[in-house]
Amino acid sequence: MELTIPRRLPHRSFLRSLFSLAGGTAIGQGLMVAAAPVITRVYSPAEMGAFSVFVTVTGVLNAINSLRYEMGIPVAEDESSANRLLFLCAGLVTAFCGILSAVLWFWGGSLCLLLKVPNLTPLLWLLPLAVGVAGYTEALNFFSTRKQAFSALAQSRILQGSSHALLQILLAFTGAGALGLVAGDIGSRVLGGFRLAWTLKLRKRFTDARWEKVVETARRFSRYPKYMGGASFLNLVALQIPFILIPSNFGPEAAGHYFLAYRTLFLPASFIGDAISQIFLGEAAERVRQGAPLGPLTMRIVIVLAAIYTPLYAMCLGGAGRLFPVIFGGRWSAAGEYAQLLAPMILLWSLARPISILLIVRDRLKESLAVTCLQMVGVCTAIYLGGRTGSMRTTAAYISIYGVLFSMLSIVRFLRAAEVDMATAFRRLAIILALSAPLVIAIRAGASHLGSLGLMGVTVLGVLIVSALSLGFLRREGLL
Repeated sequence: MELTIPRRLPHRSFLRSLFSLAGGTAIGQGLMVAAAPVITRVYSPAEMGAFSVFVTVTGVLNAINSLRYEMGIPVAEDESSANRLLFLCAGLVTAFCGILSAVLWFWGGSLCLLLKVPNLTPLLWLLPLAVGVAGYTEALNFFSTRKQAFSALAQSRILQGSSHALLQILLAFTGAGALGLVAGDIGSRVLGGFRLAWTLKLRKRFTDARWEKVVETARRFSRYPKYMGGASFLNLVALQIPFILIPSNFGPEAAGHYFLAYRTLFLPASFIGDAISQIFLGEAAERVRQGAPLGPLTMRIVIVLAAIYTPLYAMCLGGAGRLFPVIFGGRWSAAGEYAQLLAPMILLWSLARPISILLIVRDRLKESLAVTCLQMVGVCTAIYLGGRTGSMRTTAAYISIYGVLFSMLSIVRFLRAAEVDMATAFRRLAIILALSAPLVIAIRAGASHLGSLGLMGVTVLGVLIVSALSLGFLRREGLL
């Protein structure tokens, strides 16, 4: 039976879809979290550093392999256009991977020397495969969002998360090293992508993919490669550039510590933020087509996310330096120090990311490109200044300071795009931040005077108390 988009998601339907997709994402990511203490004990920081560079290069190339035509799939005016965009993305990704294979054949070794990560060389043959799988899967994700196939998306993420952890752990015992991390990541993406492809019945989607119609559709949606291609590429480079530049300045071990800190902090945002972003894209696009307001829904999303995330990042800000060695093993203490420095930046970025699609549905693509250029320049400057000090800790601090400022600017831009009442939004955000301030103080005090078990107890109890207070505030404000 053909899936269709309803005229507009009612509030209950929106929440049901959100809980379905967020639940699947949480289970998948939760399995990865549970496996992390094992993975950090069977892989070295240098191996994690090589893996971080590989994943970074894959992510950056994935931002340009389909020229961002997949972003037009949820907002396409009819099903035929959406189907042709999906076919176009598949063709572009395939061609891109072919070109990438030829480039790596001739210049792959030089790339590893440039990045100063010699143990990346044996992994390069897998890069075209990784970029291809990432590109196909992302196009399927956007098409699933259009179809509101959130149950299939949830199942895909559970499968991907469980297989990711299992494959990486099993391959570690074969002595594969960084290759085990890479192969586990690619294998899990393949399994998740096949789950979506099966649900979407891709063969049926490509029956109308005649060459002249695909070319005509590509021309109609040319604004996406023109503006969002560059913006997405620069945005990803700005976020991922530390994993490329840190090895050349401080070595692969420092990159491994930074990668663990960043990925651990990023996981809470993946639990719910990714799900909200995908569901919000479909809902916001439909509301714009109908002329319905976006402000109330956007306000609800930002404030609820702030109430969920703030206690978690306050915990990291207060005691990650002590907690990381307990959870991941003693050799990862530097990662805990970096996590403390990065926590404020990741908190604000986690609030901005799910609503960033407002610039797409409002068709403010030129603005997105211009501001992303500013982000890219700022991050590179922060790394350059930090590198001159010779201190990785100082570099992480500079990255975080700039990230906080840029994320604050982004949140303001996105809220204005949704025509949110700014005074009410910032009053509510200030109250949620104030509720978590005592938690930071308590954990810092515990880190100085308590043992590991005592500190864990204070941390868990404090997070539960602050979360309960934040929940009560949301109810009083009528946001739940």
